[in-house]
Amino acid sequence: MYYTVRDLIPDFYENKHPGLDRMRLIDEALYMIPLPHLTENFHRITIFKINDVDPETFDVYDHAGKMLRNLFEIKNKEDLTLGEIFVLDCKYAKFATIIKCTPIYVKKIAFVLENVWANRLNEMHLINVPTYMDRLLVLARTLLSKKLRERIFVHESLDDMLKVVPQDSLPSDYGGKAPSLEELQKLWAAKFKEYKERFDKMEDLKVNEKLRPEKLENSELLGYHGNFKKIDVD
Repeated sequence: MYYTVRDLIPDFYENKHPGLDRMRLIDEALYMIPLPHLTENFHRITIFKINDVDPETFDVYDHAGKMLRNLFEIKNKEDLTLGEIFVLDCKYAKFATIIKCTPIYVKKIAFVLENVWANRLNEMHLINVPTYMDRLLVLARTLLSKKLRERIFVHESLDDMLKVVPQDSLPSDYGGKAPSLEELQKLWAAKFKEYKERFDKMEDLKVNEKLRPEKLENSELLGYHGNFKKIDVD
């Protein structure tokens, strides 16, 4: 599935080399940082924080590509963890940016998280959530499986989140012992450069569907694919 999905959802996987100018600019728009230390339960926390940027320049598919394609590629090679905790800081999230996350987009994200990514998403915590996002979150939950819905938590404050997320593991921006988001961003930029040769090859790393004994559609595992194009057309 890790390679099959590249043809199923090309929006996330094609032309997403981290060395491209527009992909490097993502670092200015969004922090997307797996933190260096595991929690006591051996879970990896990843921070997502949108910066105060022009929504017109925010391409949600490029940002998803950085996470689901580029970041995951490095994590698959280097990371050892029993699960994942996502923290989404929505302090600077603007309405014009959030509405780009259409139902189709949310469905595709959920598909990858549930069917492709080997590591288990244990929890997703949202903080600094603007009031306008309440209804959008209700809609998003209806598009997710029961398993994913039950793992999403919206917090009224940082202190509320810290009751369940260990503060020591967080960056100094949140009172934790890890380096600041800006420092970690620079370290990850260097890590992407380190993997340049691997990313140079990734555009060609796909499944040869002509050699598949049975078609993708209507199989038990990929039944969702049969409805995928219907959703796009509708």
